[in-house]
Amino acid sequence: MLSGFIPANGALTKTIVNQYADLKPEMMWVDLTNPTEQERQWIKQAYGQELQFMEELGEIEASARYYHDEFGMHLNQYFLVTDQNVTRNVNVAFTINNNRLFTLHSEDLAGTKQADGRTLKLLRNWVKSRRARGITTTNSACT
Repeated sequence: MLSGFIPANGALTKTIVNQYADLKPEMMWVDLTNPTEQERQWIKQAYGQELQFMEELGEIEASARYYHDEFGMHLNQYFLVTDQNVTRNVNVAFTINNNRLFTLHSEDLAGTKQADGRTLKLLRNWVKSRRARGITTTNSACT
């Protein structure tokens, strides 16, 4: 499942991405939940972004949790999720590249207030810091 977030009037508007045409150049954040190979290709075609594979998110070595390469700055983080009194780790990957945030995870975190709140806080702080520096999001690769 893919979702995109577009900044408008000081807030983020969520758009569900059901097809390639739903990806917009003004999407500042693209959230991917267990993406299919087709969805991965849409992201590569629209934004030129290679995504990590789900198996890579479980790496616990310090060198695998944060790194920078030609596809951006990457941070892999565990989120503690509690469902029906059972707590477990969910791997979440954050990638910032070409003024866009990509989040990748194996399961939907929308119903998890603590994970959702952390993600939104991270994005909110990132947007604020970019505005303070006068940076806007543009990407000519997305048509």
